[in-house]
Amino acid sequence: MPKPARGRDGVYARKGLKGFWISWVDETGKRRQEYGGPTVTQARERREVLRTRSREAKNAIANGEPLATEDTFAMVAKRYIEYQRKRCTAGQLSKHETERQLGIVEKHLLPFFGSIKLPAIRPSKVHEYIQSRLGEVAAATICKEVNVLKHFLGVA
Repeated sequence: MPKPARGRDGVYARKGLKGFWISWVDETGKRRQEYGGPTVTQARERREVLRTRSREAKNAIANGEPLATEDTFAMVAKRYIEYQRKRCTAGQLSKHETERQLGIVEKHLLPFFGSIKLPAIRPSKVHEYIQSRLGEVAAATICKEVNVLKHFLGVA
């Protein structure tokens, strides 16, 4: 692990690289690291901006507010489909399972959630989706579709 530039303020220099790097804990509790800038002052300012943004997001999450994003379900669906195809080529998923998941996303989830922004997808919306599918398909199929939706939202 690289040594901090001064004290333990999360700004440090990496051996063999120009500039300074920053380290902070984001709203999910995960340690993040990225290039902060060519000077210590710029790196510290960048770190403070990111820490403030993380604190605000953490407070918003604690208050039950959604994180600000403009991405709709349809926009993220394209990226999710590519992600699943890469997993299939890497051997992490079978071709049959990949086709089934992509079919669920394209034929069932996209028509229902397509125009909704991701932060607006709440348990009540998922419940509406489940209610709309009841009677059309078996309970096991609904379970599979909801599991694909959970994975989708986790990847998003």
